[in-house]
Amino acid sequence: MLYDDTSTLSCNLPGLPGGGRRATPANRPAGANSFPSQLESTLRRLRASRLRFSVMRLRLSRTSVGNPTAAEKLAAHMADPHVLVGLWPDCSVVGAFFGPRAVGSAGDQVQVRQIVERCRRAMIETGKADLMSQSYLLIAHRWTDEVFDLPALINALDLAEEIAA
Repeated sequence: MLYDDTSTLSCNLPGLPGGGRRATPANRPAGANSFPSQLESTLRRLRASRLRFSVMRLRLSRTSVGNPTAAEKLAAHMADPHVLVGLWPDCSVVGAFFGPRAVGSAGDQVQVRQIVERCRRAMIETGKADLMSQSYLLIAHRWTDEVFDLPALINALDLAEEIAA
């Protein structure tokens, strides 16, 4: 696991290292675009509250890129009242975790462990454990009043991954 100064985490974990290519516009699912606007709308409403949250992006293996079935199953399995999770346009699973947390970096570290465990459990319980060795899990922690460009935040997760590599 690697932390950088911007509180972004790139997890190269046992069972979740690897890589994958990004989906092209031609192989993106039509319904994948509703989740980003739902997440952006939620963050806009919460901006006045200054709430600490974690955002994760699970980029699945090359064999599942452009095929939303595995990602959809994982996203559906990970949803709960404190998590807004869905598909990003490239078929990666993106989630925002708004649940209760401890203050400071200790809270961020606990949240990372919980997100990693939730992803592992979802992959196992949905029968997608074979994808773990070829997937990336990227996590960042932010305040709701500091996020004005959600696509830039999600893309920054990829930049942190490339810098750490």
